[in-house]
Amino acid sequence: MPRLWHGVAAVLDQALAVGTHLVVHVLSARWLSSAEYGEFAIAFMLYQIGYVVHNALVGEPMLVLGASMFEVSSQAYQRILVRFHGVGLGLTMVMGVGALAVGTSVAQASRILSLSAIPAAVVAMLAVPLVRRRAFVEGNPSAAASVGSIYFVVTLTMLVGLRALEGRYLAWMPWLALTLGGLVAATTVWTVLDRRQERGEGRARPQDVLAAHWDIGRWLVVAGLVGFLVSGLNPVVIGFLAGMEAVGEYRAILNLATPGLQGSGSLLLLLIPYLARMDEATLLRSYRQMLVGFAAVWLVYLVVVVGLARPAVAIVYGADHYQAAQGTIIGAAALPLFYLPLGLGGALLKSVGRAREFSSVAVFAGLVGVFGSIPLVLVLGVPGAFYSTCLAYAAGGAWMSFRVREYFN
Repeated sequence: MPRLWHGVAAVLDQALAVGTHLVVHVLSARWLSSAEYGEFAIAFMLYQIGYVVHNALVGEPMLVLGASMFEVSSQAYQRILVRFHGVGLGLTMVMGVGALAVGTSVAQASRILSLSAIPAAVVAMLAVPLVRRRAFVEGNPSAAASVGSIYFVVTLTMLVGLRALEGRYLAWMPWLALTLGGLVAATTVWTVLDRRQERGEGRARPQDVLAAHWDIGRWLVVAGLVGFLVSGLNPVVIGFLAGMEAVGEYRAILNLATPGLQGSGSLLLLLIPYLARMDEATLLRSYRQMLVGFAAVWLVYLVVVVGLARPAVAIVYGADHYQAAQGTIIGAAALPLFYLPLGLGGALLKSVGRAREFSSVAVFAGLVGVFGSIPLVLVLGVPGAFYSTCLAYAAGGAWMSFRVREYFN
């Protein structure tokens, strides 16, 4: 029963984490013009890049080191991680000053508020996965689910409340809502975990923590940033070639596939500590079973999403929004299926300490995505962006499968 609850809580935690950002995106797509939403989608890339770096240098190493190397010095270890997060806050505040200067130069008050709010929002949003990782390292899935629940409720309450108070929806509102939601959720659950934690006698030095995290995460940073280009560059390419309205259309359709894609990535990430505890024979057997099982799930997901495309677009965005974009949804819905071999193989390699091999595959997939995006968008428009991502995932997945076979041989 405890293991069953752990799994249920993990799924609930991921659903809430993904759901918060998804609902913010959906409401922004409904309440902003296509061009304004396109600008928001491109600005959201700052959080996505920050998450890639944070996850590589803090999140994933924490799952491994928090349960092994620094288990007896967990309190000191966690305080050091909070300090590192504070350094990130300082750096992003500098970025905020720069964004404020850019906003002032264009002389638009709403843009000034939006740009200056983004860095603080990014730091607050990144505090949420930090607390979630701690909860799972300590074997407390209820706390992980709690931080997601608080984040969801506070963010959405703020978002709807700000719109009601102002009488309209402005570009800075989602950033303020995300900032407050992240701060409230992270500080609340972190404080509860501190009170319940037993005092440890071990000590941890910042330089040791930094060295250990860097040893695991340095290749993941490279892989993550280049891998981000697989799909992350698409809004920039679309915006340059087709304008902000097309970016809004791309992101609006991507929202419909986000539960599957983000849910897949998040669940695969949570598999790392479990895979790390398996012997080689069990690991290979579990890998094959998960590959078949997840493939069946994402195939059904593809059929369902494509079949419900027309009513889904009308229900989510309204009868007058993005109806012409329904034909692009097949590429978006196929993303989780194409990502599976790359993501699952990557989780396996990370669990056995071979992040460098994963990095080389992710770099390769990223380059395929970069060089495929521009010509496909030029020829096919917005659908070409989704097809370029599928192509990159397929190429990376093929090489990843080779790497996995090479490891077991």
